[in-house]
Amino acid sequence: DLISFFILVNSRNVFAVRGAETTLIPFPADRLFVDELGGFDLVVFQDFNYGPFNTREHAHRLREYVRDGGALLMVGGELAFSAGGYDESPLADVLPVRLPPGRVAEHTLARESFVPRIAAGVSDHPILQVGLTRADTEAFFRDLAPLPGTNLFDGLRPDAIALLVHPTRSYQGTPR
Repeated sequence: DLISFFILVNSRNVFAVRGAETTLIPFPADRLFVDELGGFDLVVFQDFNYGPFNTREHAHRLREYVRDGGALLMVGGELAFSAGGYDESPLADVLPVRLPPGRVAEHTLARESFVPRIAAGVSDHPILQVGLTRADTEAFFRDLAPLPGTNLFDGLRPDAIALLVHPTRSYQGTPR
């Protein structure tokens, strides 16, 4: 089963409309974060900032869900990680990266396009296996369209492993 929630306005016009006009249904925060959270295998925040739609009051529940073995995937963008205010949230403790403070774009986002590359020593990781052979997988990632930018971090947490890395940016001396 998949539950999806899409916001129908973007960050540039969200304040020009009333809250009831931003989605097809009101965001079911209590149902998702109180009643149903324990039944999910994975929660995905895709370029979703911290705070709106009552997520701020439920962030501690999501942190405990992850600590209890639940999976959280945060997809980057202008509203993710520090740019979206997660550096000040309970979720900062369960992300695999250390978040720099603040929402200032030059400290949280790099807008130059790049093609990520597979990190050294992880080319056989199951998540990266998108081809039948290692050469197929390497060709897939080599031929990716450039990403329009990246979120910036203060390095990985001690138990985290980078799978894809920026070709030139590095954190703690290691590309991440």
